[in-house]
Amino acid sequence: MTTSFSTKELCSPLKPSDSTVQLYKLWPSHQTTFLCGGLCVCGPQPWAPIWTSVPIMLGFLLYTVLPAVDIWQAVSPWLAIATVMLFISTMTGLFLAAYSDPGIMPRRSIVELMDQMDATPDGCCSEMDDRVGGGPLRYCSTCQLYRDSTTTSHCRVCNNCVLGFDHHCIFLNNCIGGRNYPFFMTFVVSVTLYAAIVMIQFIIWTSIVDDESATTGISIGIKAKPDLAILARVMALLCLICLVSLVLFLGFHLCLLAKGITTKQVIRHREHLSPRSKCSPLFTRQPPLFDARMKIPKTFRNDVVGLDNAGKTTVLLRFNGEDISQIPPTVGFNIKTILYNDFKLNIWDVGGQKSIRSFWRNYFEATDGLIWVVDSLDRHRLTDCKEELHKLLKEERLAGASLLVLANKQDISGALSPMEIRKHLELETMSMSRHWYVLACSAVTGDGLAEGVEWIVSDIAKRVFTHG
Repeated sequence: MTTSFSTKELCSPLKPSDSTVQLYKLWPSHQTTFLCGGLCVCGPQPWAPIWTSVPIMLGFLLYTVLPAVDIWQAVSPWLAIATVMLFISTMTGLFLAAYSDPGIMPRRSIVELMDQMDATPDGCCSEMDDRVGGGPLRYCSTCQLYRDSTTTSHCRVCNNCVLGFDHHCIFLNNCIGGRNYPFFMTFVVSVTLYAAIVMIQFIIWTSIVDDESATTGISIGIKAKPDLAILARVMALLCLICLVSLVLFLGFHLCLLAKGITTKQVIRHREHLSPRSKCSPLFTRQPPLFDARMKIPKTFRNDVVGLDNAGKTTVLLRFNGEDISQIPPTVGFNIKTILYNDFKLNIWDVGGQKSIRSFWRNYFEATDGLIWVVDSLDRHRLTDCKEELHKLLKEERLAGASLLVLANKQDISGALSPMEIRKHLELETMSMSRHWYVLACSAVTGDGLAEGVEWIVSDIAKRVFTHG
Protein backbone atom coordinates (compact mmCIF):
# COMPACT_ATOMS: atom_id res chain seq x y z
CA MET A 1 0.00 0.00 0.00
CA THR A 2 1.32 3.42 -0.93
CA THR A 3 0.49 6.42 1.23
CA SER A 4 1.47 9.97 0.33
CA PHE A 5 2.67 12.29 3.09
CA SER A 6 3.65 15.91 3.33
CA THR A 7 7.13 16.92 4.47
CA LYS A 8 5.93 20.21 5.94
CA GLU A 9 8.14 21.64 8.72
CA LEU A 10 6.75 20.58 12.11
CA CYS A 11 7.80 23.44 14.37
CA SER A 12 8.05 27.18 13.83
CA PRO A 13 8.88 30.07 16.18
CA LEU A 14 6.37 32.06 18.15
CA LYS A 15 5.29 35.39 16.73
CA PRO A 16 5.76 37.91 19.58
CA SER A 17 3.00 40.19 18.31
CA ASP A 18 0.37 37.45 18.54
CA SER A 19 1.60 35.01 21.17
CA THR A 20 -0.60 35.88 24.15
CA VAL A 21 -4.22 35.47 25.12
CA GLN A 22 -6.32 36.73 28.00
CA LEU A 23 -6.57 34.36 30.95
CA TYR A 24 -10.37 34.04 30.99
CA LYS A 25 -10.38 32.49 27.51
CA LEU A 26 -8.48 29.52 28.92
CA TRP A 27 -10.69 29.00 31.98
CA PRO A 28 -11.11 25.22 32.42
CA SER A 29 -14.66 25.26 33.85
CA HIS A 30 -17.36 25.54 31.18
CA GLN A 31 -19.85 26.31 33.98
CA THR A 32 -18.22 29.71 34.54
CA THR A 33 -19.21 32.47 32.13
CA PHE A 34 -17.03 35.51 31.44
CA LEU A 35 -18.60 38.56 29.80
CA CYS A 36 -17.43 41.96 28.54
CA GLY A 37 -13.91 40.80 27.79
CA GLY A 38 -13.40 39.25 31.22
CA LEU A 39 -14.68 42.21 33.24
CA CYS A 40 -17.78 40.29 34.36
CA VAL A 41 -18.06 36.73 35.65
CA CYS A 42 -21.09 34.63 36.56
CA GLY A 43 -22.43 31.09 36.59
CA PRO A 44 -23.69 28.95 33.71
CA GLN A 45 -26.92 30.94 33.12
CA PRO A 46 -25.85 34.54 32.41
CA TRP A 47 -29.42 35.68 31.66
CA ALA A 48 -30.79 34.69 35.09
CA PRO A 49 -30.11 38.11 36.72
CA ILE A 50 -31.98 39.79 33.86
CA TRP A 51 -35.07 37.70 34.59
CA THR A 52 -34.69 38.46 38.30
CA SER A 53 -34.62 42.17 37.56
CA VAL A 54 -37.82 42.05 35.45
CA PRO A 55 -40.29 42.08 38.42
CA ILE A 56 -38.31 44.88 40.05
CA MET A 57 -38.32 47.00 36.91
CA LEU A 58 -41.98 46.19 36.24
CA GLY A 59 -42.87 47.31 39.75
CA PHE A 60 -40.95 50.54 39.26
CA LEU A 61 -42.69 51.11 35.93
CA LEU A 62 -46.13 50.65 37.52
CA TYR A 63 -45.12 52.94 40.36
CA THR A 64 -43.97 55.61 37.91
CA VAL A 65 -47.12 55.38 35.79
CA LEU A 66 -49.64 55.14 38.64
CA PRO A 67 -48.93 56.82 42.01
CA ALA A 68 -45.63 58.65 41.47
CA VAL A 69 -47.06 61.93 40.14
CA ASP A 70 -49.87 62.07 42.70
CA ILE A 71 -47.43 61.32 45.54
CA TRP A 72 -45.06 64.00 44.25
CA GLN A 73 -47.82 66.60 44.16
CA ALA A 74 -49.87 65.55 47.17
CA VAL A 75 -47.41 64.27 49.74
CA SER A 76 -43.75 65.12 49.11
CA PRO A 77 -41.38 65.00 46.16
CA TRP A 78 -38.75 63.58 48.52
CA LEU A 79 -40.75 60.38 48.88
CA ALA A 80 -40.69 59.84 45.13
CA ILE A 81 -36.99 60.76 44.96
CA ALA A 82 -36.21 58.26 47.73
CA THR A 83 -38.04 55.58 45.74
CA VAL A 84 -35.96 56.31 42.66
CA MET A 85 -32.74 56.21 44.68
CA LEU A 86 -33.68 52.88 46.26
CA PHE A 87 -34.52 51.48 42.82
CA ILE A 88 -31.11 52.53 41.51
CA SER A 89 -29.40 51.07 44.58
CA THR A 90 -31.31 47.81 44.15
CA MET A 91 -30.40 47.40 40.50
CA THR A 92 -26.78 48.36 41.13
CA GLY A 93 -26.43 45.85 43.96
CA LEU A 94 -28.16 43.16 41.91
CA PHE A 95 -25.90 43.44 38.88
CA LEU A 96 -22.70 43.93 40.89
CA ALA A 97 -23.46 40.81 42.94
CA ALA A 98 -24.49 38.84 39.85
CA TYR A 99 -21.62 39.75 37.53
CA SER A 100 -18.63 40.27 39.83
CA ASP A 101 -16.05 37.78 41.01
CA PRO A 102 -17.35 36.16 44.23
CA GLY A 103 -13.84 35.12 45.26
CA ILE A 104 -13.09 32.32 42.80
CA MET A 105 -9.91 30.37 43.46
CA PRO A 106 -8.22 29.59 40.13
CA ARG A 107 -7.59 25.93 39.46
CA ARG A 108 -4.14 24.45 39.52
CA SER A 109 -3.84 24.62 35.74
CA ILE A 110 -4.59 28.36 35.86
CA VAL A 111 -2.18 28.88 38.77
CA GLU A 112 0.54 27.20 36.72
CA LEU A 113 -0.15 29.60 33.86
CA MET A 114 0.01 32.53 36.28
CA ASP A 115 3.32 31.19 37.60
CA GLN A 116 4.78 31.79 34.17
CA MET A 117 3.91 35.46 34.55
CA ASP A 118 5.10 35.69 38.20
CA ALA A 119 1.52 36.45 39.26
CA THR A 120 0.75 33.52 41.54
CA PRO A 121 -2.11 34.39 43.94
CA ASP A 122 -1.31 34.27 47.66
CA GLY A 123 -4.59 32.53 48.48
CA CYS A 124 -3.96 29.40 46.42
CA CYS A 125 -1.75 26.47 47.36
CA SER A 126 -1.08 23.26 45.48
CA GLU A 127 1.05 21.67 48.19
CA MET A 128 0.12 20.72 51.74
CA ASP A 129 2.85 22.82 53.33
CA ASP A 130 1.65 26.00 51.59
CA ARG A 131 -0.79 26.65 54.40
CA VAL A 132 -3.30 29.45 53.91
CA GLY A 133 -5.07 30.91 56.92
CA GLY A 134 -5.46 29.15 60.24
CA GLY A 135 -8.12 26.59 59.41
CA PRO A 136 -7.75 22.93 58.44
CA LEU A 137 -6.82 22.30 54.81
CA ARG A 138 -8.84 20.13 52.47
CA TYR A 139 -7.83 18.98 49.01
CA CYS A 140 -10.22 19.71 46.14
CA SER A 141 -9.79 17.02 43.49
CA THR A 142 -11.55 19.13 40.85
CA CYS A 143 -9.49 22.31 41.31
CA GLN A 144 -6.42 20.29 42.39
CA LEU A 145 -5.68 22.73 45.20
CA TYR A 146 -5.63 22.72 48.98
CA ARG A 147 -8.12 25.13 50.53
CA ASP A 148 -9.07 26.25 54.02
CA SER A 149 -12.18 24.17 54.69
CA THR A 150 -13.61 26.74 57.12
CA THR A 151 -13.52 29.67 54.70
CA THR A 152 -13.66 28.11 51.24
CA SER A 153 -16.07 25.68 49.58
CA HIS A 154 -16.46 24.20 46.12
CA CYS A 155 -19.65 25.26 44.33
CA ARG A 156 -21.10 22.41 42.28
CA VAL A 157 -23.11 24.79 40.10
CA CYS A 158 -20.23 27.05 39.04
CA ASN A 159 -17.67 24.24 39.52
CA ASN A 160 -15.20 26.53 41.30
CA CYS A 161 -13.77 26.81 44.79
CA VAL A 162 -14.93 30.14 46.24
CA LEU A 163 -13.18 32.02 49.03
CA GLY A 164 -15.58 33.05 51.80
CA PHE A 165 -18.36 30.98 50.19
CA ASP A 166 -21.81 31.67 51.65
CA HIS A 167 -24.19 30.11 49.11
CA HIS A 168 -24.99 29.92 45.41
CA CYS A 169 -27.85 32.26 44.52
CA ILE A 170 -30.01 30.84 41.73
CA PHE A 171 -31.70 34.22 41.20
CA LEU A 172 -28.38 35.97 40.59
CA ASN A 173 -26.72 32.97 38.89
CA ASN A 174 -23.59 33.49 40.94
CA CYS A 175 -21.92 32.36 44.10
CA ILE A 176 -22.07 34.72 47.05
CA GLY A 177 -18.60 34.85 48.53
CA GLY A 178 -15.93 37.01 50.06
CA ARG A 179 -15.74 39.48 47.18
CA ASN A 180 -19.37 40.10 46.27
CA TYR A 181 -21.07 39.66 49.66
CA PRO A 182 -21.19 43.46 50.28
CA PHE A 183 -22.92 43.88 46.90
CA PHE A 184 -25.33 41.08 47.75
CA MET A 185 -26.29 42.68 51.08
CA THR A 186 -26.64 46.05 49.36
CA PHE A 187 -29.11 44.42 46.99
CA VAL A 188 -31.07 42.65 49.76
CA VAL A 189 -31.31 45.74 51.99
CA SER A 190 -32.17 48.03 49.08
CA VAL A 191 -34.84 45.78 47.59
CA THR A 192 -36.43 45.34 51.04
CA LEU A 193 -36.61 49.09 51.64
CA TYR A 194 -37.73 49.58 48.04
CA ALA A 195 -40.64 47.14 48.50
CA ALA A 196 -41.57 48.85 51.80
CA ILE A 197 -41.59 52.39 50.43
CA VAL A 198 -43.52 51.38 47.30
CA MET A 199 -46.09 49.55 49.42
CA ILE A 200 -46.54 52.59 51.67
CA GLN A 201 -47.06 54.86 48.68
CA PHE A 202 -49.61 52.52 47.11
CA ILE A 203 -51.49 52.54 50.42
CA ILE A 204 -51.40 56.35 50.44
CA TRP A 205 -52.43 56.41 46.80
CA THR A 206 -55.39 54.16 47.67
CA SER A 207 -56.73 56.91 49.92
CA ILE A 208 -56.14 59.41 47.13
CA VAL A 209 -57.97 57.57 44.35
CA ASP A 210 -60.71 56.06 46.57
CA ASP A 211 -63.89 58.12 46.17
CA GLU A 212 -65.07 57.33 49.69
CA SER A 213 -61.88 58.52 51.32
CA ALA A 214 -61.67 61.63 49.21
CA THR A 215 -63.66 63.62 51.75
CA THR A 216 -62.16 62.07 54.87
CA GLY A 217 -58.64 61.23 53.77
CA ILE A 218 -55.82 63.44 52.70
CA SER A 219 -56.95 66.79 51.36
CA ILE A 220 -54.84 67.30 48.28
CA GLY A 221 -57.13 68.73 45.66
CA ILE A 222 -56.65 65.81 43.26
CA LYS A 223 -59.66 64.38 41.52
CA ALA A 224 -60.67 61.01 42.96
CA LYS A 225 -60.25 57.98 40.69
CA PRO A 226 -62.35 55.19 42.21
CA ASP A 227 -61.71 52.91 39.23
CA LEU A 228 -58.04 52.71 40.27
CA ALA A 229 -58.71 52.05 43.95
CA ILE A 230 -58.92 48.27 43.46
CA LEU A 231 -55.69 48.26 41.46
CA ALA A 232 -53.98 50.29 44.17
CA ARG A 233 -55.05 47.81 46.85
CA VAL A 234 -53.89 44.84 44.75
CA MET A 235 -50.50 46.44 44.21
CA ALA A 236 -50.19 47.22 47.92
CA LEU A 237 -51.03 43.60 48.74
CA LEU A 238 -48.43 42.27 46.30
CA CYS A 239 -45.84 44.60 47.79
CA LEU A 240 -46.77 43.37 51.27
CA ILE A 241 -46.27 39.72 50.25
CA CYS A 242 -42.88 40.54 48.75
CA LEU A 243 -41.95 42.63 51.76
CA VAL A 244 -42.69 39.86 54.26
CA SER A 245 -40.49 37.42 52.32
CA LEU A 246 -37.71 39.96 51.97
CA VAL A 247 -37.79 40.94 55.64
CA LEU A 248 -37.47 37.30 56.67
CA PHE A 249 -34.60 36.77 54.23
CA LEU A 250 -32.85 39.96 55.33
CA GLY A 251 -33.31 39.03 58.98
CA PHE A 252 -31.75 35.63 58.34
CA HIS A 253 -28.62 37.17 56.81
CA LEU A 254 -28.36 39.81 59.52
CA CYS A 255 -28.37 37.00 62.08
CA LEU A 256 -25.62 35.24 60.13
CA LEU A 257 -23.56 38.42 60.12
CA ALA A 258 -24.10 38.94 63.83
CA LYS A 259 -22.93 35.39 64.56
CA GLY A 260 -20.10 35.41 62.02
CA ILE A 261 -21.28 32.29 60.19
CA THR A 262 -22.33 31.42 56.65
CA THR A 263 -25.45 29.99 55.07
CA LYS A 264 -23.65 26.77 54.16
CA GLN A 265 -22.48 26.32 57.76
CA VAL A 266 -26.07 26.60 58.95
CA ILE A 267 -27.31 24.10 56.34
CA ARG A 268 -24.51 21.65 57.16
CA HIS A 269 -24.87 22.26 60.93
CA ARG A 270 -21.28 23.45 61.20
CA GLU A 271 -21.83 26.71 63.04
CA HIS A 272 -18.97 25.81 65.39
CA LEU A 273 -16.50 26.26 62.51
CA SER A 274 -17.05 30.02 62.39
CA PRO A 275 -13.99 31.50 60.65
CA ARG A 276 -14.83 35.18 60.38
CA SER A 277 -15.43 38.16 62.60
CA LYS A 278 -18.95 39.36 63.17
CA CYS A 279 -20.22 41.63 60.36
CA SER A 280 -16.77 41.67 58.73
CA PRO A 281 -17.99 40.45 55.28
CA LEU A 282 -20.28 43.47 55.10
CA PHE A 283 -17.45 46.00 55.23
CA THR A 284 -14.48 44.15 53.72
CA ARG A 285 -13.84 42.55 50.35
CA GLN A 286 -11.32 39.79 49.82
CA PRO A 287 -8.54 40.67 47.35
CA PRO A 288 -8.91 39.09 43.89
CA LEU A 289 -7.04 35.84 43.33
CA PHE A 290 -6.66 36.26 39.58
CA ASP A 291 -6.88 38.83 36.81
CA ALA A 292 -9.16 37.48 34.10
CA ARG A 293 -7.76 39.96 31.57
CA MET A 294 -4.13 39.02 32.21
CA LYS A 295 -2.16 38.33 29.04
CA ILE A 296 -0.50 34.93 29.06
CA PRO A 297 1.23 32.89 26.36
CA LYS A 298 -1.08 30.90 24.12
CA THR A 299 -0.62 27.46 25.61
CA PHE A 300 -2.47 24.26 24.76
CA ARG A 301 -2.38 20.98 26.62
CA ASN A 302 -2.57 17.81 24.56
CA ASP A 303 -2.54 14.27 25.93
CA VAL A 304 -1.00 11.54 23.77
CA VAL A 305 -2.79 8.32 24.74
CA GLY A 306 -3.24 4.84 23.31
CA LEU A 307 -2.55 1.20 23.96
CA ASP A 308 0.97 0.06 24.75
CA ASN A 309 3.34 -0.35 21.80
CA ALA A 310 1.23 1.98 19.63
CA GLY A 311 4.17 4.36 19.15
CA LYS A 312 3.08 7.21 21.43
CA THR A 313 6.54 8.03 22.76
CA THR A 314 8.02 7.88 19.27
CA VAL A 315 5.36 10.35 18.12
CA LEU A 316 6.19 12.64 21.03
CA LEU A 317 9.93 12.53 20.37
CA ARG A 318 9.32 13.19 16.68
CA PHE A 319 7.17 16.17 17.65
CA ASN A 320 10.13 17.53 19.60
CA GLY A 321 12.79 16.63 17.02
CA GLU A 322 14.62 14.18 19.30
CA ASP A 323 16.48 10.93 18.68
CA ILE A 324 14.22 7.86 18.40
CA SER A 325 16.87 5.16 18.11
CA GLN A 326 16.33 3.93 21.68
CA ILE A 327 12.88 4.31 23.23
CA PRO A 328 12.02 2.57 26.52
CA PRO A 329 8.35 1.90 27.41
CA THR A 330 6.65 4.82 29.13
CA VAL A 331 5.96 4.24 32.82
CA GLY A 332 3.85 7.11 34.11
CA PHE A 333 4.16 10.05 31.74
CA ASN A 334 6.54 12.23 29.73
CA ILE A 335 6.07 15.92 29.00
CA LYS A 336 7.40 17.81 26.01
CA THR A 337 6.85 21.40 24.90
CA ILE A 338 6.90 22.44 21.26
CA LEU A 339 6.22 25.74 19.53
CA TYR A 340 3.90 25.81 16.55
CA ASN A 341 3.09 29.09 14.81
CA ASP A 342 1.66 31.35 17.55
CA PHE A 343 1.12 28.59 20.09
CA LYS A 344 2.97 26.75 22.82
CA LEU A 345 1.97 23.09 23.08
CA ASN A 346 2.48 21.12 26.28
CA ILE A 347 2.20 17.48 25.19
CA TRP A 348 1.79 14.72 27.77
CA ASP A 349 2.70 11.17 26.80
CA VAL A 350 0.84 8.80 29.14
CA GLY A 351 1.83 5.13 29.43
CA GLY A 352 -0.54 2.65 27.77
CA GLN A 353 0.11 -0.54 29.72
CA LYS A 354 -3.08 -2.22 30.87
CA SER A 355 -2.04 -1.98 34.53
CA ILE A 356 -1.91 1.83 34.47
CA ARG A 357 -4.83 2.68 32.17
CA SER A 358 -7.06 3.21 35.20
CA PHE A 359 -4.80 6.13 36.14
CA TRP A 360 -5.24 7.94 32.80
CA ARG A 361 -8.02 10.08 34.24
CA ASN A 362 -5.52 11.71 36.60
CA TYR A 363 -3.89 13.46 33.64
CA PHE A 364 -6.95 15.01 32.01
CA GLU A 365 -7.17 18.33 33.90
CA ALA A 366 -7.43 21.27 31.47
CA THR A 367 -6.85 19.05 28.43
CA ASP A 368 -7.54 20.88 25.17
CA GLY A 369 -6.80 18.06 22.76
CA LEU A 370 -6.54 14.28 22.86
CA ILE A 371 -4.14 12.53 20.47
CA TRP A 372 -5.10 8.85 20.27
CA VAL A 373 -2.34 6.77 18.68
CA VAL A 374 -3.39 3.50 17.02
CA ASP A 375 -1.07 0.70 15.96
CA SER A 376 -2.39 0.13 12.44
CA LEU A 377 -0.76 -3.33 12.38
CA ASP A 378 -2.31 -4.58 15.62
CA ARG A 379 -5.60 -5.94 14.28
CA HIS A 380 -6.17 -8.26 17.25
CA ARG A 381 -6.50 -5.42 19.77
CA LEU A 382 -8.71 -3.07 17.80
CA THR A 383 -11.69 -3.96 19.99
CA ASP A 384 -9.71 -3.08 23.14
CA CYS A 385 -8.55 0.09 21.42
CA LYS A 386 -12.13 1.10 20.64
CA GLU A 387 -13.41 0.34 24.14
CA GLU A 388 -10.61 2.27 25.87
CA LEU A 389 -11.11 5.27 23.59
CA HIS A 390 -14.86 5.46 24.12
CA LYS A 391 -14.36 5.03 27.86
CA LEU A 392 -12.00 8.01 27.87
CA LEU A 393 -14.34 10.21 25.89
CA LYS A 394 -16.99 9.81 28.59
CA GLU A 395 -14.73 11.67 31.05
CA GLU A 396 -16.24 15.04 31.97
CA ARG A 397 -12.85 16.77 31.85
CA LEU A 398 -12.45 15.71 28.22
CA ALA A 399 -15.80 17.18 27.20
CA GLY A 400 -15.21 19.26 24.10
CA ALA A 401 -11.55 18.26 23.73
CA SER A 402 -10.48 17.92 20.10
CA LEU A 403 -9.71 14.31 19.11
CA LEU A 404 -6.91 13.49 16.68
CA VAL A 405 -6.58 9.78 15.84
CA LEU A 406 -3.15 8.94 14.43
CA ALA A 407 -3.17 5.75 12.38
CA ASN A 408 0.50 5.00 13.07
CA LYS A 409 2.98 2.68 11.32
CA GLN A 410 1.69 3.44 7.83
CA ASP A 411 5.23 2.96 6.53
CA ILE A 412 4.90 -0.80 7.08
CA SER A 413 3.13 -3.04 4.59
CA GLY A 414 -0.18 -4.45 5.78
CA ALA A 415 -1.18 -1.46 7.91
CA LEU A 416 -4.88 -0.66 8.14
CA SER A 417 -5.95 2.46 6.28
CA PRO A 418 -7.35 5.50 8.12
CA MET A 419 -10.81 4.65 6.77
CA GLU A 420 -10.58 1.14 8.22
CA ILE A 421 -9.36 2.53 11.57
CA ARG A 422 -12.24 4.98 11.57
CA LYS A 423 -14.72 2.18 10.97
CA HIS A 424 -13.28 -0.12 13.65
CA LEU A 425 -13.26 2.67 16.27
CA GLU A 426 -16.88 3.58 15.43
CA LEU A 427 -16.11 7.29 15.52
CA GLU A 428 -19.37 8.15 13.76
CA THR A 429 -21.28 7.11 16.89
CA MET A 430 -19.74 9.89 18.98
CA SER A 431 -21.50 13.10 19.91
CA MET A 432 -21.94 15.61 17.08
CA SER A 433 -20.26 18.24 19.27
CA ARG A 434 -16.98 16.31 19.31
CA HIS A 435 -14.43 17.44 16.71
CA TRP A 436 -12.34 14.53 15.46
CA TYR A 437 -9.99 13.67 12.63
CA VAL A 438 -8.25 10.44 11.55
CA LEU A 439 -4.84 10.83 9.93
CA ALA A 440 -2.34 8.39 8.45
CA CYS A 441 1.15 8.82 9.86
CA SER A 442 4.47 7.19 10.59
CA ALA A 443 6.18 8.08 13.84
CA VAL A 444 9.45 6.57 12.59
CA THR A 445 9.71 8.68 9.43
CA GLY A 446 7.74 11.63 10.80
CA ASP A 447 5.39 11.60 7.82
CA GLY A 448 1.92 12.98 8.55
CA LEU A 449 2.78 14.41 11.98
CA ALA A 450 2.92 18.01 10.79
CA GLU A 451 -0.59 17.75 9.36
CA GLY A 452 -1.78 16.30 12.65
CA VAL A 453 -0.31 19.12 14.70
CA GLU A 454 -1.71 21.67 12.27
CA TRP A 455 -5.22 20.22 12.50
CA ILE A 456 -5.40 19.89 16.28
CA VAL A 457 -3.90 23.35 16.90
CA SER A 458 -6.26 24.93 14.40
CA ASP A 459 -9.30 23.17 15.85
CA ILE A 460 -8.45 24.03 19.46
CA ALA A 461 -7.70 27.64 18.55
CA LYS A 462 -11.07 28.06 16.84
CA ARG A 463 -12.86 26.55 19.84
CA VAL A 464 -10.89 28.14 22.69
CA PHE A 465 -10.00 31.60 21.46
CA THR A 466 -13.35 32.51 19.95
CA HIS A 467 -15.55 32.14 23.07
CA GLY A 468 -16.19 34.81 25.73
